[in-house]
Amino acid sequence: MRDAISHDETNPAAVLAAKDAQIAALERQVAFQRIERQTGVPASFYADANTPEEAERIATDALLWRATNAPPEPTGPPTAAVSASVVTSSDRIQMAAGQVTSRDQLARLPPAERMRAWREGRLQQIGVNQPPPPRSTPMDRR
Repeated sequence: MRDAISHDETNPAAVLAAKDAQIAALERQVAFQRIERQTGVPASFYADANTPEEAERIATDALLWRATNAPPEPTGPPTAAVSASVVTSSDRIQMAAGQVTSRDQLARLPPAERMRAWREGRLQQIGVNQPPPPRSTPMDRR
């Protein structure tokens, strides 16, 4: 039985060195996962790093590169030539007859009336646009 044990298993220094290498590899893996979670940079970017500090530096460099090379933020829409108070003043707004003005009012409508209101464009006040007009198909052109 004693012959089945290899020479490395009987050497306590070799066993300790192997355990230390396993612990170091696990600590490195945990550190890389922490860096990935904190920065959002995939671990494959710094897989060749030898220390967690080097991995953090690589991740930081990747974040800086992304920040400097990001496309510019889109600008807002051009402003109107007329102030909003003039456009939205109550004497300028004319409601269409039968316009649905709240979601509660819409919920109280029967289903057929909801569809009719949608098709007629009476839901625009609550942000629901009218459906597009039907397109002609090859079957319609005959």
